[in-house]
Amino acid sequence: QVISDWYHYAILELLLIDSFRPSARWVAKVLGISVSEVNAAIERLQRLEMLRVTEDGKWINDSGNNTTVGNDFTAVAFRNLQRQVLEKAITALENLPIEKRDQSSLTLAMDSDLFPEVKAAIKNFRRQIVQFQERSKNKDQIYHLSVSFYPILETLDKE
Repeated sequence: QVISDWYHYAILELLLIDSFRPSARWVAKVLGISVSEVNAAIERLQRLEMLRVTEDGKWINDSGNNTTVGNDFTAVAFRNLQRQVLEKAITALENLPIEKRDQSSLTLAMDSDLFPEVKAAIKNFRRQIVQFQERSKNKDQIYHLSVSFYPILETLDKE
C-alpha cells in the first residue's frame, strides 16, 4: 500500500533509461510530478529496499521486475494504482497522436467458464512484452501496459 502511486514504478524503470539522471528535479520534470513527490517516493522505495542510492549518488533498482502481478497489495492500494494507470491512459488517448500510442478494445460474447483461461493468456502476453524489454538495447522511454478484460453485464442468470 505504501507504493500505490504509479510513479514509484516509473522511477524504478527510469533507472534503465540511457539518459537517466539521478536527480529528483530531473525525475520530476520527465514524469510530470512534483519534486516533493519524487523525494517522498525515493524515501519510500529506499525504506522498502527497492531502491538504493550509493555514496557516490548512483541509484540502483533492487526491486526486480515491476509488475502488479503477484504483489501483496491491499485491495484499496491496488485499485488506486490501477485507477491512476487508467487515468494516464485516458490522458494519452486525448493528448497523444495515434502513432505514439496503441489503445484498443474488444467486446465479445463467450462462455464465462473460459475466464480463467483468458486471464492466463493475458498473463502470458504480459510476460512476452517483458521479453521485449529484456532485448531492448536503447531504453529511451517508459510505457504503461494496461489490459482490461471484464464482464459488462451486471446480472445474467446462466441457464
